[in-house]
Amino acid sequence: MYFSYTNIWLTKGGEHVINFHRWSVYHVRLENGKLGVEREDHMPFFKWSEMKPDFITPSYSQAHGPAVKGEKIEVALIHYPAGTIAKPHAHPNEQVQVVMKGKARYRVGKEEKTLGPGEAVLIPANMEHEVEILEDMEVINCKDAVAGWSVYHARWEK
Repeated sequence: MYFSYTNIWLTKGGEHVINFHRWSVYHVRLENGKLGVEREDHMPFFKWSEMKPDFITPSYSQAHGPAVKGEKIEVALIHYPAGTIAKPHAHPNEQVQVVMKGKARYRVGKEEKTLGPGEAVLIPANMEHEVEILEDMEVINCKDAVAGWSVYHARWEK
């Protein structure tokens, strides 16, 4: 059988997760020399409070929250604790964050600004940026999907 996929990544515990299309995710794991495949179907509708939150990039920030992942876009409801940071980094994804609650100081390239509720930031692909969380913050985060690249395995150090 032939499958095409948009994303594959290795999670803790050696499990591969493959998104074959918009509505199904396949969990592939090797246990005791046997290959196991489990299909998880998704409907096109989501409720943030019923979704499992995840740390977005634990080695770069304390951001966590649930995400809806499509073939070409990822939208997440992200929570940042006050007093934390997102270290300087860049990635191949274009990114938009809309602040719903709280405040943070953003640096995108050489530009800096403190943002609060109702404000947004556009971060171009491959542009270095960082964030200092001034108050507990909640944002809607949108990124385009970049084939072959996963934030879960990113290493941004120079």
